[in-house]
Amino acid sequence: MNIKAEKFAHDWKYNWYGFWYAEERHTGQPFDLSAHIDENWLPPDKDKIIEYLKKAPNMVVASNKRKKCHKCDETINTLVYRSDGILFWPDDLSHYVEKHFFRLPDRFVHRIRERNYKTPPPDDVDMETLDWP
Repeated sequence: MNIKAEKFAHDWKYNWYGFWYAEERHTGQPFDLSAHIDENWLPPDKDKIIEYLKKAPNMVVASNKRKKCHKCDETINTLVYRSDGILFWPDDLSHYVEKHFFRLPDRFVHRIRERNYKTPPPDDVDMETLDWP
């Protein structure tokens, strides 16, 4: 268990996650990749959680440019953002959770479970009300 990642997951108070450039500005702490990785975070519904991250509506598509993941060679979306109307995250977050053991904040997991893993239709998500980083 990564105690640092567990503490981070419990303490995260924002409805956005995965915007590494903004984390330092909001937390007052330098970005620390190790605080997000927990190889022992294996909730029984992890596949459903990842699927939710992948299927939520695209809210912002700033570019169709793709890049290689900095941890592996897989090509991933960049500058594409998703939301369920409350939570807000970059499209590539699902890749990091699935392939690189990134642990989601508890508030994300609770929200996804509350919705019973069902994403809303795009018209039900109001970009103006999102908690932007």
